[in-house]
Amino acid sequence: MQVSLGKITCVTPGVPQRLTVNQSDPTAALNVHAYLIKWNTANAGKAYISLSPTDDRATLAQIISTLESATPSFTAGVSNEVDGLAAHRVYIDFDNVGDSVVVSAIIS
Repeated sequence: MQVSLGKITCVTPGVPQRLTVNQSDPTAALNVHAYLIKWNTANAGKAYISLSPTDDRATLAQIISTLESATPSFTAGVSNEVDGLAAHRVYIDFDNVGDSVVVSAIIS
């Protein structure tokens, strides 16, 4: 089943938010088979996808992808894993307040 995890908007640059920030319990486990993060074309800066709530944008430590006009989306997926990918352990950070992404996922 395809689901939307909603729009994630930057409140404080440098403070990563979980992909599950819009869920009733953002820290609850949410295992998915795939997810797509789409950069907003109105964004002024970059978005950073990481596996840590304390990523380092200067060295890109823990950053798995950056989004900008040249690379406006990121997709990750697995097909043969029972629990899939832990979406609640993926974070998004931004350069600028108000920049945003939209996240969708496939769950079983």
